[in-house]
Amino acid sequence: MSRTIMLIPTGTNVGLTSVSLGVIRAMEQKGVRLSVFKPIAQPQSGEDTLDTTTRIIRANSTIPSAEPLAMSYVESLLVSNQQDVLMEKIIARYHENTHEAEVVLVEGLVPTHKHQFATALNYEIARTLNAEIVFVLSLGNDSPDQLKERIELVRSSFGGSKNKNITGVIINKLNAPVDEQGRTRLDLSDIFDDSNKASVANVDPSLLFKNSPLPVLGCVPWNFDLIATRAIDMAYHLGATIIHEGEIQTRHVKSVTFCAHSLPNMLEHFRPGSLLVTSADRPDILVAACLAAMNGVEIGAVLLTGGYDIDPRIQKLCERAFQTGLPMFTVQTNTWQTSLSLQSFSLEVPADDHSRVEKLQNYVAGHIDNAWIESLSASSEHPRRLSPPAFRYQLTELARQADKRIVLPEGDEPRTVKAASICAERGISHCVLLGNPDEIQRVAAVQGVTLGNGIEIIDPEVAREKYIARLVELRKSKGMTEVVAREQLEDNVVLGTLMLEQGEVDGLVS
Repeated sequence: MSRTIMLIPTGTNVGLTSVSLGVIRAMEQKGVRLSVFKPIAQPQSGEDTLDTTTRIIRANSTIPSAEPLAMSYVESLLVSNQQDVLMEKIIARYHENTHEAEVVLVEGLVPTHKHQFATALNYEIARTLNAEIVFVLSLGNDSPDQLKERIELVRSSFGGSKNKNITGVIINKLNAPVDEQGRTRLDLSDIFDDSNKASVANVDPSLLFKNSPLPVLGCVPWNFDLIATRAIDMAYHLGATIIHEGEIQTRHVKSVTFCAHSLPNMLEHFRPGSLLVTSADRPDILVAACLAAMNGVEIGAVLLTGGYDIDPRIQKLCERAFQTGLPMFTVQTNTWQTSLSLQSFSLEVPADDHSRVEKLQNYVAGHIDNAWIESLSASSEHPRRLSPPAFRYQLTELARQADKRIVLPEGDEPRTVKAASICAERGISHCVLLGNPDEIQRVAAVQGVTLGNGIEIIDPEVAREKYIARLVELRKSKGMTEVVAREQLEDNVVLGTLMLEQGEVDGLVS
């Protein structure tokens, strides 16, 4: 049976996707057969699209990954108090990709202002899947002692020390630049050359291993190079017009420089990976950037603002620089408006940036505990218990496979109609409702239920006559007559029982 490992983020900006990708790579390196499951899609855009982790995995590997549920669908179930149905749906998706996997890696939800139910839902999902829990967190500006308290608090939210499925923690973004609230920003303000809002700690990792109340299964130091984004992604974000494509698909931007000063004061910023942002009417900056490129400085890209046309003579001077692969694009907005737009650019890893994904995976994998990864191939010591949703799922699957025809004598009773609709919708059984067809349809309409495929309605007034002779035959030793049989068949339960005796249905629920 597959082991299930669930990575649960303790807050926003912990770098959950990066950790997931790194753990996946670490498992691949050790030859662990795995599949990946994100139960609920949580894309940064907030739309009903695939989440980042699933998109990256599908674009960069052949690892099986189940289809996550859409957030809007999940929210509708939670609002209508159908969490049990949600858990059964998650169990069903989980089993789609576990057949040959030694390990199923499950990625939890990130708690945000919009998804404040994430922590409680993560706990319920972990219980439902009987998953071994690994918390993912970032240090922020906490001291080792404060981090210890935070881990204890998180553990208490998941059953405390009594929960033997809590395996350990992975600490990400160690010694990252953070603001006053201890948050690492996910926008380009971090890489503006003049940014001085962030402070950098220098915490000794050994203190974290020593102080943590849970085993530290990974400690990933901050690596500035991993947030370097492709020039093409920035051009798309700005809606820029590309003047020269060059190596725009592969060059990565590591810093953003707004060239507002005189040229001598800007030269120190003309370095590899820099995005030089300048007004298109500053030919001195443009020519200097081209000279730097011709002298071997692999500038990330040049972004021209203001929408001015470049003097053809200046553009001709740039031709040799263009041959080095220097990308150049232009926008209509001024430098101030452009800077605001750049600050809203997400540094989330694009699924098609294969080199960045590869670099990220290898880096994080190098900081995951090898002994833990190797232990995943061994049989788990945790007892395998079926949670109530998992038990219901197994019963449901058995019912689907059996494909039985069930008669429901109280066919016009509201709860019966609703139950039949659910059974048919989920393929649990073929339901036969006994009752007046018009009345049953009316009840269904009041309940907001559609009686589609998988539901059959039989009018007892029409059906009774054909069972009279059989009932007389069965009860003749008791003095049964046609008149008495007709009276008894007025009871739909008796009618349903005769249908069962004749083999026309497989069961009766009353």
